[in-house]
Amino acid sequence: MNDKSAPGISNISYKLIKKAVKSKDETKKISLITDEFFDINDIKINEEKSEIIIVNPEDSNKNERFLKIRKNKDKVFTNKGSELIRILGIWFKVDKGDKHTELIVKKKILTILGAIRRKRITYVQAIYIINAVLLPRLEYKLKTTIWEDKKYEEIFRPVMKVVKHKARLPVKCHDNILLHLA
Repeated sequence: MNDKSAPGISNISYKLIKKAVKSKDETKKISLITDEFFDINDIKINEEKSEIIIVNPEDSNKNERFLKIRKNKDKVFTNKGSELIRILGIWFKVDKGDKHTELIVKKKILTILGAIRRKRITYVQAIYIINAVLLPRLEYKLKTTIWEDKKYEEIFRPVMKVVKHKARLPVKCHDNILLHLA
């Protein structure tokens, strides 16, 4: 047997299983199918790194929230609601609230802005970096988040401030001056 290790594939499949099904029995059936797929393709799963997300769990015993996978029946336990889980670079949390996403986005913005502030570049170059680097990253991170426009404007305000500084415009000038297409 080829010893390929694909923790990303196994993590994703087991995390997405529970999202698509309604009961533990259905989850077990799908788990058997995925196990067969991994066996056919010689993919080894690291059970210790696998997790299951349960959204809106039933009122069951928390010790019973696991799934036995593979032939050796290793137990994969469900994630605690308050813990963050990263899937393909996007952070998820079962509990309500999106504060974790807001903090991640603000940190990403501050990292890029820190580099732009220190460099001697024109405002056009700063806008290019924001459009080509920062915005695609934010768009990817925010695919699963829906906020009101006010929230996006609040989070993006430091970016506008830096662009205005690079363009030697007063901080108090209206944003529409920068956003207007000539």
